[in-house]
Amino acid sequence: MGWIRRFAAMLGGIAIAAIPELASAQDYPNKAIRVVVPFPPGGGTDVLARILGEKLVANLGQAFVVENRPGAAGLVGAELVAKAPADGYTLLMTALGGITPETVDAFAPIVLIAAPPNVVVVHPDVTASSVRDLIALAKAQPAKLNYGSSGAGSLSHLSGELLKSSAKVDIVHVPYKGMGQVLGDLIGGHVQFAIAPLAAVNPHIKGGKMRAVGVTSATRYPPLPDVPTIAESGVPGYEAINWFGLLAPAGVDRAIVQRLNAEVNRILQLPDVREKLVNLGTDPVGGSADEFGRYIRADTVKWARVMKEAGIQVQ
Repeated sequence: MGWIRRFAAMLGGIAIAAIPELASAQDYPNKAIRVVVPFPPGGGTDVLARILGEKLVANLGQAFVVENRPGAAGLVGAELVAKAPADGYTLLMTALGGITPETVDAFAPIVLIAAPPNVVVVHPDVTASSVRDLIALAKAQPAKLNYGSSGAGSLSHLSGELLKSSAKVDIVHVPYKGMGQVLGDLIGGHVQFAIAPLAAVNPHIKGGKMRAVGVTSATRYPPLPDVPTIAESGVPGYEAINWFGLLAPAGVDRAIVQRLNAEVNRILQLPDVREKLVNLGTDPVGGSADEFGRYIRADTVKWARVMKEAGIQVQ
């Protein structure tokens, strides 16, 4: 009967060990939460983090401190969070590029916030009214058209490489440290086109400083109903969707994940939040943590393949 006593003692130890974790989850949060954004201030990820943070402060009664840690297309800030204690007090608000197939297991997905397409925009001097025209220009002038991106491995870069390989054109990638720099040089005529979030380019489109010629979604984008998709512009099957989501270090208590998931899902249904996201060029998504996890895994595999084929290495 000795094994029964040993087994009972082991179970008792497990139960006692679990008590602090349970208590921790029940009174979470009881101090400020740091939300790391692995991109520069002012970008879509940063704006979404601050919109959610404002509401989470009101709902949970603790400060949500947004901390920008840009570098290596999101990998620097993501690594910082992956190495943080898995106690729910350091979170990652990121977009595509911050998570790779090699690092995905270092995180516990919480919720998918939004998943908008990007917009292909050209300088007014570029004689293209569609991506079909842009492809024709690139084929007529190999290695003459430059496109800017917010960094190697970012969606704006990978979208261009996917276009390059799918349409079999020779276009030149010019990396920057953020989308703001890209658009400044696009307006100045130093690069000919870019693939960027609508929220970033819409004021410039309306001001006539650049022209929208395509969208990266599989179907037309409601905010730009007259702009054709890349898929219908001679590149069948093309799709490049960005995503924004909230994650924690792997190993965080499941109850904390569920609490944050429920709070964010409620926030995404608020009329003022929905209006803000629509003004940013996207609709809120939400859903379960498990659904977000499956989404991330499928998406990182897709883009890892593009990076391998293009020989892209993120520094």
